[in-house]
Amino acid sequence: MEVIAIHCDQCKERYCTQQVSIFNGLTPEENAKIHGLIQRLSFKKGELLILDGQAYDRLMIVHGGRLKAYRDTADGKQQILHLFGPGDFLGERALFAETNSAYTLEALTNVAVCTIPREAFQALLDEHPSISKKILETLSDRLTHLERTLESMGAKTIEKRVSAVLVDFAEKFGKREQGRFEVELPLNREGIANYIGLTRETVTRKMKRLERDGVIRANGNKIIEILDWEALQDSGE
Repeated sequence: MEVIAIHCDQCKERYCTQQVSIFNGLTPEENAKIHGLIQRLSFKKGELLILDGQAYDRLMIVHGGRLKAYRDTADGKQQILHLFGPGDFLGERALFAETNSAYTLEALTNVAVCTIPREAFQALLDEHPSISKKILETLSDRLTHLERTLESMGAKTIEKRVSAVLVDFAEKFGKREQGRFEVELPLNREGIANYIGLTRETVTRKMKRLERDGVIRANGNKIIEILDWEALQDSGE
């Protein structure tokens, strides 16, 4: 881990607070106050930011890169709970009380994280209670997403699970350029399998079927092009 001593006003990229929904509606002066609280941390791909059960005391805002939150299962596999990208925040439970992490957090790419310590953030919440409301709204959305994932694992067919997770990745990580809709997958085939409760072989087989059907096209191991968005959505419902 590398600690980068940089103030937001010196940042050559977008302010991370402008990417995070919980800070929407604050005045420039209020945002400037938040900028003065931030410390930037840098992690390399594969590094662990937090261990399951470890105490932590700060809000984390993903400035760049991707992270996965997971738990180890009794049979030695990973159960991936959440994926985070630029603009996402985490560590919110630590803002309200002393607590331990409910998962291990690993960098999927090189990652830059902007952090705000608990005590400083609690003082900010006292001044701006609307931020607490937005945090609760975001947590509710995450819970809904997790419930849908669990429901999908139990009720949907294998093919529908694969299609549904590709739709999820496309909405979060996809980009349209020159008429093409490409998605850089945040996980490899084994990671996707762990995320939706399948085997790697099954995920690979189902993705090849989607290719044969003209729904997607693989450009290497981690990038897919979506050729028929409506068909992909329909096959995941």
